[in-house]
Amino acid sequence: MAKKTRKTGVSQRYAYMKQRIAKMQGKAKAFGLLYLLATIAITALACLPLLVIEDGAITLTLGAASFWTVFTELGEGIVGKELNLAVAVIYGLMLLVLAINLLRSVSKLGWLFKRRASRLYGFNRNMYAMDDMGRRFSSSFAAIVAAHLTIALIVETAAVQPLAFAVLGVGVFFHFACGIPAGNVSLFETENGVVEQRREVGNFAPFVRNLLQLVIVAAVAYFFVSVAELRAGIEFFLAEGAMETLAADFTVIVNPALHLLVWLVLVGMIYYATGTIEFDMEGAEAAGRKRFLLLAIALLLASGGAFAYGQFVAGTEVAQNVMLIAAVAFAAIVVELVSINRPRVQVEDTDEVDVSAYLTENYDKPGVYMTSER
Repeated sequence: MAKKTRKTGVSQRYAYMKQRIAKMQGKAKAFGLLYLLATIAITALACLPLLVIEDGAITLTLGAASFWTVFTELGEGIVGKELNLAVAVIYGLMLLVLAINLLRSVSKLGWLFKRRASRLYGFNRNMYAMDDMGRRFSSSFAAIVAAHLTIALIVETAAVQPLAFAVLGVGVFFHFACGIPAGNVSLFETENGVVEQRREVGNFAPFVRNLLQLVIVAAVAYFFVSVAELRAGIEFFLAEGAMETLAADFTVIVNPALHLLVWLVLVGMIYYATGTIEFDMEGAEAAGRKRFLLLAIALLLASGGAFAYGQFVAGTEVAQNVMLIAAVAFAAIVVELVSINRPRVQVEDTDEVDVSAYLTENYDKPGVYMTSER
């Protein structure tokens, strides 16, 4: 009878673990396919004009079908076409990133639909493929946002087309709709039998943190577009005698350099906020989790430096948006510091015990039960 009971218990555990593996692999396949479809969707939309450039110095029309025409005109000389070329290069690099991400995502379909276990990767190849496809989608989404933002910063006026909001909507929707549940997909260790590694932290804190990060990035981008001096810096170096002027007075480039730093930090924040780190199953212990806090500190230093230099050193009028960017950066630091340790695995404090339990455990020990002295 004992042997029969033991055999039944082993069989039940085997059937349960097999069911759990099949369930997690099924989820990985579903979310991997959704990530692939989302990557295809935003890649196709990004090939269409999302911005209309209104700039007398730039005659380039954005879109995969027309951006490249500037390169066919370089045989006539590059003078006067520098800004056209800069916009075309940025857009071309974005399309290259999108193409690479799409190909890499498609290449993961083999692993995504693996049914057999691997001696090296166990039952986790489906999950690893899903994670890789999620990163490819996030990279494409961030590249689209960063590239179009950069173009808007170096042209006089860029009218946002309704299609651009569709790209943002699709990107944000799949970012949360796939990112949050994908972070709940378990992994399986096979060193000492088959052990399931489940998510032990909640999803609410990562969702709120990431939503606030996206709001912060959107606010900084909105305030920065109207005051950025990247175009001024480009025009300064394109002007005749720029090096002589810079040698005579290097302070003319201080403000554009600080704005360049703000742009670099903002691009880093875009890639983090649209990434999957916040949804990692390890929660607050995930690698790279403190990166957004460091970027917020760098943003405060750069924007605060631009304000302080213009106000107290150069003696020029500083745009209010520069102060607002610094205020948003400070708010981001506060939010990160308050929530940086959330979510965490709830660990029971073994030092705290119930009074009755403590007295029961120590009943036979001398000195525990004592009469009160008056």
